[in-house]
Order: sequence, then structure tokens, then C-alpha cells
Amino acid sequence: MFAAPNLKWNEPAIPEFDPKTFPVLLEKLGRANCHAFLCRRCEWTEEIPPPWKKVFGKPDDHRALWIISNRSMDARAENTTGFGEIRRLPIYDDHEITPASKFQVIMVGPPTALYYRDLFAHRLGTTTADRGFLLLLDGQVMTAFGIFIQDFRQFRTNYLPEMFGITRSSKRYHRLGMLFMLLLTSGEMKKRLCDILKLWRHEPRGIQTTSIMVHEEGKTDRGVLKVVSRETLDDGRFRIIYGGDFRNDSFAHVVSGRLKKHGDRTRA
Repeated sequence: MFAAPNLKWNEPAIPEFDPKTFPVLLEKLGRANCHAFLCRRCEWTEEIPPPWKKVFGKPDDHRALWIISNRSMDARAENTTGFGEIRRLPIYDDHEITPASKFQVIMVGPPTALYYRDLFAHRLGTTTADRGFLLLLDGQVMTAFGIFIQDFRQFRTNYLPEMFGITRSSKRYHRLGMLFMLLLTSGEMKKRLCDILKLWRHEPRGIQTTSIMVHEEGKTDRGVLKVVSRETLDDGRFRIIYGGDFRNDSFAHVVSGRLKKHGDRTRA
């Protein structure tokens, strides 16, 4: 495990690293009375057993390089690929969401929004979004989303076109992305986006988004928005446009309602 012969673990006793015993290593260090970090190269979708948490991710063409920690911390993601200035912010560490949880919307440069998008969902391709945003949960990045504001500013539409919205996967909560969609279409989100984008004279009516899917509808989008149009592509997939008006509720009201209805529904 160590390159130098004079370095060794005190406790727990761990011999030289053997890939075959990696699960045992995870279990031992997970219970160790220390703050341990491990470097793990694996598939982007591979789950990490508790209490380990992913605290750093580096994009790669095929597999992910993760730094995992056995203790909760301000998880930070940093990009070194050179495609723009990236804001280093904590990543949502799957802690419990309560009525006291604080949600914050911040506008960031498209490179930052795209970095977190690609960190949460690998290799999604290009986008026409010209405004990037992060939804923070208790100061940690839960969702990266982007909006194409030009059509709205030029009065081509009364809806804000959401070009992408990717929520960090959660072991604790079932369909955390649905919570984001409910927050995105809330009255408080409208107010915050109008303040950030200075849309005081011409306020948006709601949110519109487009999805390319193999199914005729998507559960998350369809659960909050209505289908505006559906087009069958040459490869058999569907291009579906969803839309919906902003409601008049607050973030706190959305979270309270979601917790009452689905707060005890977790992933198996």
C-alpha cells in the first residue's frame, strides 16, 4: 500500500493493498477512528457503500476517478481540464433534508454549470444554454441547470427555456430530481430568477424544457409539467417539449409538501 518500507498503518492492521480485498478495506477504514481518503477509479454509475462519500470527481472519457472519504465533509469538486474558470463549491453529501433546510439559487458561468452537470451525469453532449445556475441545498450543490435566455429576451416566448437540469443522485431519497422540478416551477424560483436575470419589465410565465427519450414521456418532467409537443426522431426516440406555469408557492412549502408525501421513501 505504501511505497516506502518505513510507512505502515498503525490500526486497523492492513497488509499490502490487494484489489481482491478492496471491499474488506472499505469496511475496515469506514469504521476507523480517523479521516480516511481513498482513490477509486470505477464506472460513473458505481455506488459507493456507506459511510463513504464521493468528495472529488475528475471527468474522463470512459471511467470516473473518485476521491472518497469515510466521513461527511464539505465535498469539493475541482476541474483541471482547462475549459474555463470553475467555481469550487461543496457537493450535496446526501444529508437529511428537513423543513429547516435552506435552498439557494446562484448564477454561475456556463463552464461551472456544465462541469457539475457532467459530474452528476456523464457525457451528455453540447448545449445551447447561455446562463448557468446551481441549486444549493444547505450550501452544497444539489443540481446544475442551464437556461437559454435569448429567446425570452427577444419576446419569442413567454417561458424560460430550461436546456438541462441534472440533480446529484441520492442513496437516501427516491427521485430527488422531482424535488428540483417542483422547486424550479415554484413561485419563489420565479422571483429569484427574475431578480438574478433582472426580468422586472417582462416576467416569465413559466418553464419550458425539451427531452430526448426512448419513451413517449418522462416521469420526472411529466410529473410536474405538461406535454406541449412530441416528435418521433429518425432513430425511434422522441423529442418531447414540456411546459408549465410558475405556481405561487415558496421553497419551504414545496419541501414541506414533498417530505410529507415522500419523505420516508428511500432507495432500496
